[in-house]
Amino acid sequence: MNRKRKVIVLSSLLLAFIKVWGLIRYTQWRKQTVEKLRMGGKMAATAVGIVEYAQAGEGPTVLLCHGGPGGYDQGYLITPLTRVGFSTVTPSRPGYLGTPLSSGERIEEQADAMVALMDRLGVEKTAVIGASAGGPVALQMALRHPERVWALVMEAGVSQEYHPNEEAANSPLGKIFLSSFGAWFIDIFMWLLDWFVESFPAQAAALLINTESNLPPEKVKSKVEQIMADPVQTEQFKQLIKSTLPLTHRTSGLQNDLLQLAHIPRYPLEKIEIPTLVIHGRFDADVPYRQAEFTANTIPNAELITLETSGHLIWLGDEWRTVEPRLVKFLKDNVPQ
Repeated sequence: MNRKRKVIVLSSLLLAFIKVWGLIRYTQWRKQTVEKLRMGGKMAATAVGIVEYAQAGEGPTVLLCHGGPGGYDQGYLITPLTRVGFSTVTPSRPGYLGTPLSSGERIEEQADAMVALMDRLGVEKTAVIGASAGGPVALQMALRHPERVWALVMEAGVSQEYHPNEEAANSPLGKIFLSSFGAWFIDIFMWLLDWFVESFPAQAAALLINTESNLPPEKVKSKVEQIMADPVQTEQFKQLIKSTLPLTHRTSGLQNDLLQLAHIPRYPLEKIEIPTLVIHGRFDADVPYRQAEFTANTIPNAELITLETSGHLIWLGDEWRTVEPRLVKFLKDNVPQ
């Protein structure tokens, strides 16, 4: 065998080895990720169907309507509230993780499913936080079940007809999340994304912030430096990515969200009498800031907190450290007596 042929054979063997090794590692990663998710959530048989959830802490209840893609594992957004005297409930909305889409396709049905979960858990009243795509569900809880909600918080929340930002949808991350490729192909991308986040967190954070915000380059750099300088926020950033994995276990929920959000009518928010706090980033490239203005200007006596150097990911960076105490005060001031 001549030298050239030996090189070709060895290269082919090496490539085959890499493919097999990669497939084994991916299979292990996916199995471990799915098993961890299965162990972390609880299943409640409610009046409208199965709803998966996680619960923590003691005290007045705060319920999170998570964004998309997400699930009960996005509870890291509100679990810090358990340290200041609150109980948190973080359901997987219909179509995400262990909650079947049959438990509520329409936004109004999802709001009913959240209340059905409260019934099952014996929770009489709750504060509700609507994060991103979970915003309309929180609003519908306040509109349809005002007697069950003692406070409403919108965090980068959708409140009007929504369509994905074209630039964000065409970004590398956007193409993955909205991909129509085969399920296995999507999850291989997500496995590589998980590896990228663990190996190069600063670069991954810059990629995500560029996707989700209209911040100029120098502000993106500053935001990344803020996140990386704080071990708690660095870990929170990693949790944010992990709460989208594996994407195939969240696809039906994400696709349903996009369908439902594209046809949101004008909600009669002026009928909401519940204390309301709206928190939104000025440079949000995903959910436009004007949606926060609409929410705050339409709900009577609603308070708007604007993060002037943040995009969609309001929970990351120095600004959130100043906003979080205001959120806690708002909740404590409105706890039912």
